[in-house]
Amino acid sequence: MIENPQFKVAFDGASDIVQRLYDTELHRFDRRARNSFYLHRATGIGVIVLSASLPFLSGLEDELARMYLVPGVAFAISALSSLVAFMAYGDSWRGYRSAEIRTRYAHLKWESRILDAKLANEIGEGLKIIKEATAHFLQDMDGIASAETRGFFQRIQERQSALRGPQT
Repeated sequence: MIENPQFKVAFDGASDIVQRLYDTELHRFDRRARNSFYLHRATGIGVIVLSASLPFLSGLEDELARMYLVPGVAFAISALSSLVAFMAYGDSWRGYRSAEIRTRYAHLKWESRILDAKLANEIGEGLKIIKEATAHFLQDMDGIASAETRGFFQRIQERQSALRGPQT
């Protein structure tokens, strides 16, 4: 079956489409997950370090330094904490990793179906399997990207609502 020119054209075309989309989306989710992870960790560490420095700064003997440093650091802690609460870097990181895992799974399903196409007894059956597998992969990828986008905006909206407080 693999030697059949019609099958080879269909397989090569489908493989090219699927591989380009897979590589692009996987890279995008991985890059965003890494960025979210690093921002999540850096902001958390920043809040801890700044919070730990407050007692030392309040003990300074220089009144002028104490008068400006302590409120400045307290403001930085407040601003950083608000940024963390609003941007939800930890939730974004988990969302992007989840999308990455679903992308890998969708690709594995496609590869499994392509193996079925290669093992099909008739050329028509193999071509049909390739077409269906590629269509399902594209649908899966659309669903993954849509779900991740909806999830991102939902997390932002939840954070805005939480920061506003209860509405009466």
